[in-house]
This record gives sequence, C-alpha cells and structure tokens, in this order.
Amino acid sequence: MAVPQRRLFPVGAIVALSLAAPLTGLTPSAAAADLPTVRPTTAACPAFRVQSPGFTDITRSDAAREIACLVGYGVSQGVGPTTFGPSRSVSRTQLAVFVYRLGARAGFAWDTRPHGFTDVAGLGTAQQEAIDALANAGVVQGRADGTFAPTGAVTRGQLTAYLNRFQQALTGAAFPAGPSSFSDVDASPFREDIDAVASAGLAGGVAPGRFDPAGAVSRQQMAVFLARLLDLQVSTKTTPQAYAATCVPVRSYSTRRLAGAVLTMPVQSTRLPEVRGAIADGIGGVLLYGNKAPADLAVQLAELRVAVPDDWPLVVASDEEGGSVQRLATLTGGYPSARAMTAAGPEKIRADAERLGRSLKALGVTVDLAPVAGLDRGPGPSAKRPLGTRSFSDDPAKAGLAVAAFTEGLQDAGVVAVVKHFPGLGTATANTDDASASTAPYDQLKKRDLLPFAEGVQAGARAIMTSHAKVPGLSAGPMSLSPSANATLRADLDFQGAVFTDSLSAAAIFQAGFSVPEAAVQALIAGADDLLFGTFDTGDATKDAQQVRDAIVRAVQDGRLPLSRLQDAAARVLGTVSLPPCT
Repeated sequence: MAVPQRRLFPVGAIVALSLAAPLTGLTPSAAAADLPTVRPTTAACPAFRVQSPGFTDITRSDAAREIACLVGYGVSQGVGPTTFGPSRSVSRTQLAVFVYRLGARAGFAWDTRPHGFTDVAGLGTAQQEAIDALANAGVVQGRADGTFAPTGAVTRGQLTAYLNRFQQALTGAAFPAGPSSFSDVDASPFREDIDAVASAGLAGGVAPGRFDPAGAVSRQQMAVFLARLLDLQVSTKTTPQAYAATCVPVRSYSTRRLAGAVLTMPVQSTRLPEVRGAIADGIGGVLLYGNKAPADLAVQLAELRVAVPDDWPLVVASDEEGGSVQRLATLTGGYPSARAMTAAGPEKIRADAERLGRSLKALGVTVDLAPVAGLDRGPGPSAKRPLGTRSFSDDPAKAGLAVAAFTEGLQDAGVVAVVKHFPGLGTATANTDDASASTAPYDQLKKRDLLPFAEGVQAGARAIMTSHAKVPGLSAGPMSLSPSANATLRADLDFQGAVFTDSLSAAAIFQAGFSVPEAAVQALIAGADDLLFGTFDTGDATKDAQQVRDAIVRAVQDGRLPLSRLQDAAARVLGTVSLPPCT
C-alpha cells in the first residue's frame, strides 16, 4: 500500500477538530450493527458530552452511544430533524469531504489542484476540492480509467484502508499489522488494512469470524469506527493539547477575537455561504432569517462551522416561538402560537418544545430566541402591540407555567432557551422594532410581569433577552443599554446566565441616539453578553459586523469598555452554549 510520508496533522488533532466543528459531509453511515465492543469509548465520550441526540431511529441501536458521542462532539448530525438514518450508506464523496474538513480545520494547506478525475465536474466546488486534495495526498485513490466514482458506496474494506492511510498521515506510521481473526478477508485487497485496523480496536466484524469486506458501510457502522478512532487518539495522546475538550481559554484570546465572539450576525438561511468569510474572521454566531429555509440547512450550517478559526463554538440562533414567529417551520413542521399552546396545558407545551428542540438540534441550531414571557391577551403582534398571540397569557400564573414548560422542553433537547423580553413588553406603548416605546413603571411590572421570567429562570433558562423599551423607575432610555437595569435583572431574578440583547438595529435604538456600533459598546458596558443586530449601514452583514467589532475593540483600547467586561461577556456566552471557559 503506497502512502504519503508527510504528516498532515499533529498527533491528536483529530480530537480537537471533532470538538471544534460539526462536520456533516461524511456523517457516519451504516447497514447492520458493528457488534463487538472492541474498544469502549469512555475516553472520547465523557458523560458530560454524551447526551441523547433525540433521534427516533436509533433508540434500540447497539451504536446509540457512539452516535450520541459523535453528535455531542459535533462530528455528525442527522439526515432529518429527528432521524439519523443508521442504515444509509456513505459515498466516496462524503468520505472525501469529511477528511478534507478535518485537515482544513487543522490548518493543513491541502493541495487542491485538479487531480484529473473525469467524473467529478458535476459536483459542487467544495466536493471537488475535497476529492482532489485527498487524492493528491494519497489518502483516496481513483480508478484505472481515470474516474473517481463519486457516488459509489464505501465498502467496509475500503474504509479500513482510508483509516489506515489517515493514521499514517496523522502520526507518520500506519497501524501495525495484526493476526487475522476473520475467515472472509483472505481474498480481499484490503486484508492487511482490515487486520491492522481491527487489531487497533477500531473495527469489529458483522458476526463472529466475519468482517464482510465488500459490504457497504452504513452510517451506524461509521459512527462506531469513528468514535473508536476518537477514543484511540485520546487514550494515546502524547501532548496535553491533544484533547482540547473540557474548556476554552477565554483569557488567552485577543481583544479582536473576543469582540467578534460576542456578536451574532444576521443571515438569510438561504444565503449562508455569504457569511462564511465573517465566521472565518472570528464573528461568533449567526441569527437565521427568512421563512423558506433550504432542505440542506443542516449541511450548510455544518459547512459554516468548519470555517470557525479555533475551538470557539459557533452560535446558531433562530426565532422559533411558534405561530407568527418561526423561521424554520418548513423544516420543523411548524408549531401553534404561544397563546394557542396555553390551552393545551404545560405538559403538552413541554412535549412540543422538546420535539421542536430535537428538530433544531438536528439542523445544527443551538439557540432558540424563545419563549416570550410577556403578558398579553389582546390582538397582535403589530407595530402598536408587540406581543399579541406571541404571549402565552395575560395571567402571570398561566404564563409562568407555560414559560417554564417551554424552557424545560427546549433545553432537555439540547437547545438553549432565551426567555424574552425582560422585563416584559405586554404594557409597551409600541413595538421597539418600529419606534421608541415605554412600559408601565418597574414597580408595577414587578408585581405581575416578572413572574413568568422568574419561572423561566427557576426552570433552568440559560439566557434572557432584554428589551429596548424605556422602563420608568428602571431606565430613562432603552433598558438593554442601562447598567443599572441589567444589574437589576440579575439581582431580582438571581440570574447568572447569558444576557442577549434584542436586535440593536431596532428603531428604538436609533431614536435614542445610538448607531448600532455605539449601541453594541454601550450594551456590553451595561452588562449584556451576546449582541444581536440586523444589517444597518452597508446592507452587507459581513461589513456591518466588522464595523461593530471594530467599535468594541476601540472601546477597549480607549478604556471605555474594560477588557475584563468583554472577557466576562465571552465567558458567559461560552458557558451558555457550549464548553465552559477555562479558569
């Protein structure tokens, strides 16, 4: 077997890469179960990372733990909102894309010059580059007639060859050959690879003494192979940096990186490739807009995560309240309004929210800007009445139970719930998206309107969104930009999670005399952690995000914004959506 002698990754890089970005182009695939537990995956899958991904088609799978491991690490996602597709096969193109992404995330300069395959011209640019790169590196090979067979299914024997070559590239040495334990591999051209990979503990047979080298690899089997590879890299790591799984070193990041990390920029779900450069440049997250999400949204979001330049988790947020505010209904199936949900009772709300959360998680969405905790029973939403049917009820007790149930359901599914819009917009004089607005005095809001927020916090809400309304007795301007108002939020609700702003592109912000970059700086000074905004100046979200980040950096440099406050904001976002900051 001819393999390249150069090394593509530092030892253990595959583990750090797997943690850093969900990679979907080669999601694990499979037909039957890879039955023998050759190597347990406890090292690669510590308990805090192994959560049920909510797939309905793997509940009885022998590979459920491995699948949960890869989903928890962001290596894989489902083929649908609630399905993993364990019996589906893996194509040669998917394999090439997966390995290519691993190398790119490690900073390896792949040689993507055309390799000369005659049957890849109809593929996407990214797929062609992946195939060419791996072929140039010797990890995959084409056929004698000059074709690659991009749609061909990867066989179990072929997979062992790929893993063995990948190990050679990774460490400088292939897996050592071991004694054969399978009676059906003697005639296989991959016999040495099969024996070596099996001896390393990465692969087992489909039955005692049988490997089935010509059988197609299923997503389930791929999950087993890859989870074991993760475990092997962890258990044999040679440097402390080989397994970067437990925390992110916030204080080691530059001011510019931190300033980008606390920004969640807008993007139409149909135009995700347009913000790839911004994510690669360190912007921390995206907020999905539009109501016609593409069917391959999960794949596109996985592609976007590959662009993240380090271990920072990409925030992927969406407004999925139900009713009139839900961006991804075409993919999640859609849900009734909050007011309609209330009639069904808390248990039904919780079950529906968990089902919604599973769908969102499978798509790659990590944050849902819901539930709405404000009290209202009137018409709307409208320019003059921001809530209307977005509110569960005008009864604080009913609304509180509903908010708690929705929060618990979402977060049990692994999606962050953002309870909004503190301290409630039920009494607001207008929709702050369209105009400046005021609410009832804070002393009055404390008697009724804060109860649903308190219930959400008690239910474990990991984030709260602040409103831009003026709140007499709390803030003379937009509440979201007031240090005393943000301090009151934390004190009155005993809340330690992340504070998200409502969109800083709202009319209420402009009418208060702030540009979006200025408002972003003021929001951080006030105590906000994650900043949301829409396009505001150039109409180009990437350029607008750069303006906001530059303003934050200047504020730190001139002393208006303490670096410690920016670090604290970034740490709260980290602790809310992913790994905790290192202490």
